[in-house]
Amino acid sequence: MAALPMDLEGKTFRKIFGSKTPCLERLLLKRKVMGPCWLKLDGVAAINSNTTWCKFEVGLTNKKAVSVLPDAPPPPPLIVASLHVQTVQNAKNQPEIVLASVITHSRVSVDGATTNQQALQSFSVVLNFLIAKLHNLDADVLVGHNIAAYDMGVLLQRIQACKILHWSKVGRMRMRTMPKLSGGTSAFSGNTFAQWSVVAGRLMCDTFLSAQELLPSQRSYALKELAMTQLNAQKPEVDASLVPAMFDETPSILNLVRVCENDAFLSLQLMFRLQVLPLTKQLTNLAGNLWSKSLQGKRAERIEYLLLHEFHRLKYVCPNKETYAQRNAKRKAKAGPDEEEDGPEQEQDDGGRRGEGQTGRKKPAYAGGLVLEPKRGFYDHFVLLLDFNSLYPSIVQEYNICFTTVTRPTPDEEGNLPLAALPSASAEPGVLPRMIGQLVARRKDVRSMLKQEKDGARKAQLDIRQKALKIMANSMYGCLGFS
Repeated sequence: MAALPMDLEGKTFRKIFGSKTPCLERLLLKRKVMGPCWLKLDGVAAINSNTTWCKFEVGLTNKKAVSVLPDAPPPPPLIVASLHVQTVQNAKNQPEIVLASVITHSRVSVDGATTNQQALQSFSVVLNFLIAKLHNLDADVLVGHNIAAYDMGVLLQRIQACKILHWSKVGRMRMRTMPKLSGGTSAFSGNTFAQWSVVAGRLMCDTFLSAQELLPSQRSYALKELAMTQLNAQKPEVDASLVPAMFDETPSILNLVRVCENDAFLSLQLMFRLQVLPLTKQLTNLAGNLWSKSLQGKRAERIEYLLLHEFHRLKYVCPNKETYAQRNAKRKAKAGPDEEEDGPEQEQDDGGRRGEGQTGRKKPAYAGGLVLEPKRGFYDHFVLLLDFNSLYPSIVQEYNICFTTVTRPTPDEEGNLPLAALPSASAEPGVLPRMIGQLVARRKDVRSMLKQEKDGARKAQLDIRQKALKIMANSMYGCLGFS
């Protein structure tokens, strides 16, 4: 049956909630699945289906057949493949793949540091053989630097142009129709929905995106710069215009292969250095969202799922989520006849950290924290610096600010919201301050355990956990302002 429209009314009801809730979201909330974990499946039956490329496919009668396994064993090691493609511009000024290099590790830990990080295998192939090799390898994780926007984008475009069969073996879902590809193939080519959807069933770790979240003070996120600052390694480069001529002689081809494989190697080492897989797994276990979304840097979505799980546990009915089209229609309706319309709203999930001067909007959605610009010059007297520890989370806790405690004021005729009154001192503690308090307290406990721990592997796990708790607590306030 089709979903009921959200604006439907009747004699005995005024509003419908949850009609647009995705099935996956409902499954995660109802079955209390908090991120990657072992699941128990009851009453499974083999099915004759060609839905996936997986070795086994089973069917379940209903969602209650899925439950989180108590006393679960440790997570299994993952097969990780780092991919890098070497391209040249063809006569139509489009990138064509002349070589693809893959570096693989078959026992990557997702709970802590991977031992023996140099136990690697590699192959470099041309395009038509690459799909077969990737399918046989059956990697759980595909890694690359800017792999989502560039490598995978170019790969799918060339697969489409060359009419390669079984192209969907790049992922684990059998697909008959290629999703619509965006035109660009650069770090800023915009929508990369097709790339993420085609690799469904595998994780895709883009170290370009991960570095932006985990290294906020980094000057440049180019692989060459990150290799220097994080790995203390050099990244040899080849002039793209010289690549075709390198196929004339064996030594130059081998040199090209070494350069291409080195880029894949650096991406894999960067993933290990930043502990991307263990850290994003911990974040996903805390939030109860999808691991693939955490790897995309969807900070606001992590917070949304964290709150959804808690409000569902407390038996709240959550409001319907506005679509981008609905928000756009509201914005156009609010714009006066002489008022210049806002530009297209940026749909990038940046955790609500956008501030003054951000492009894509006429004005910021709300003011961020005060940042004082440093005054250049020589100081011959003491400089006093005062800083609050976790300022915004502390304010939320101190004044008991929550969806459940603050009465939302009615907008005035111009649509502006007056300031809301603070909750009374006698009000019950809200969900939001309680959850922030729990994250901060849990991190304090983990850091205390970390100081006393002597075992190296256990210490690494605790450090990853405290980092994940810090990221969640720090992004809570900013994400609440994300549309």
